Amino acid sequence: MTVGYRDEWALAGHLEPGNEVLYLAEVVILKFNGMLLDRHFDAERRISLLGAKSTVEKTAGEI
Repeated sequence: MTVGYRDEWALAGHLEPGNEVLYLAEVVILKFNGMLLDRHFDAERRISLLGAKSTVEKTAGEI
């Protein structure tokens, strides 16, 4: 789930069982064909983000 305010900022999170939507929820589901996805850790935000899988493998010294 992503909540945004025009072009100024956005917050993202998950809806879990028991969460309530107080006003309106719009749900969009997209199907991606041929795109490999992977999670990577974003040190600045301190969260794991989902994105396109890198086609270049990193060695242990590059991580």
